[in-house]
Amino acid sequence: MRHYTVVGLPNTTPVELPAEVRRLVAAHAVFSGGRRHYELVKSLLPTTHTWIPIAGDMPALFAEYQATAASILVFASGDPLFFGIVRTIQTHDATATLAIYPAFNSVQRLCAKIGQPYEQVRNTSAHGRSWQQLDEALLGYEPLIAVLTDGVRTPAAIAQRLLDYNFCHYELLVGEDLDGPHERLGCYTLAEAAHAEFLPLNCVLLRQTSAPTRNWGLDDAAFVGLSGRPGMITKKAIRLLSLAQLR
Repeated sequence: MRHYTVVGLPNTTPVELPAEVRRLVAAHAVFSGGRRHYELVKSLLPTTHTWIPIAGDMPALFAEYQATAASILVFASGDPLFFGIVRTIQTHDATATLAIYPAFNSVQRLCAKIGQPYEQVRNTSAHGRSWQQLDEALLGYEPLIAVLTDGVRTPAAIAQRLLDYNFCHYELLVGEDLDGPHERLGCYTLAEAAHAEFLPLNCVLLRQTSAPTRNWGLDDAAFVGLSGRPGMITKKAIRLLSLAQLR
């Protein structure tokens, strides 16, 4: 049974860790995290240490973990329990024990900076995954939707997706490099965000600007009927009932 200590890092330079976490760092020799995490903490690590980088190949990463005899301290961004490495560890090493020391996640930091109560936000992630969570929140007409992004599903890509599917009743609040030296907060229309460039470290809050229009089915006139038989179409009530059974 392997033990992991998981430490969430703030996005500050120099990084400041609680005294308890500093003692844990001093007691470990094997560390793991992303490239950015190493740049944040390398000055705090023991002179002699091993760093296992976290990239994209999770089976290879956990094979390397299993080949390591020592306990591993894993660094993560913000709260490792929030769409983070803790769930990944539990998936790939089901018998692992964990000690977790979280920091604030990026959505919490963004909400704090704009004065938005955090419990009112529907949290979703598109970081390294599909659009499914965001799509479900949009279809649920959620008034506030937070989205964790990545290098492909960027704020611009999110804005373009909403435009493509006619979810035009939102604006984007984008927090870039929050708490870092290049921090920026911006509010954008969908059209503005779709053509803007953003720093790679960012998160998005979608905020409704107006009540969405709910269209309960298409009228018969919206369909192209048979020549000479315009009434030859399944009636609207039956079409709506059929679609409702698909949910």
